Amino acid sequence: MTSATDTRTITRFDDLATRAAAHPVMQAAIQQTVQQHLPAVIEDCLRAMYGGGRVCFYVAKTPRGAREDRRRSVEQLLLAGMAPAVVAAKLRCSERLVQKIKRELPDIERAHD
Repeated sequence: MTSATDTRTITRFDDLATRAAAHPVMQAAIQQTVQQHLPAVIEDCLRAMYGGGRVCFYVAKTPRGAREDRRRSVEQLLLAGMAPAVVAAKLRCSERLVQKIKRELPDIERAHD
């Protein structure tokens, strides 16, 4: 059975470990180690998953959350009656994207095409 003193000691060591891990020297060491080893780890993982094959990556310009926010903004502006070209200029996206979103919305008047 663990005594109250042992529990306090364990808690103190946990707190000490947390503080030590957050220390700037440790953070720098961790970052340096990760930067040093991560490329080889990624290569090993890709080799295990796709060895001998060709791997291509597509990375979207806009993160998923931002895309969803932008889509909601486009929908709101279109539903308010704003023309697609104006929506595209206002939100700094392509008119083609705005037209695509407009086509997917139900019951939008087509007067602003």
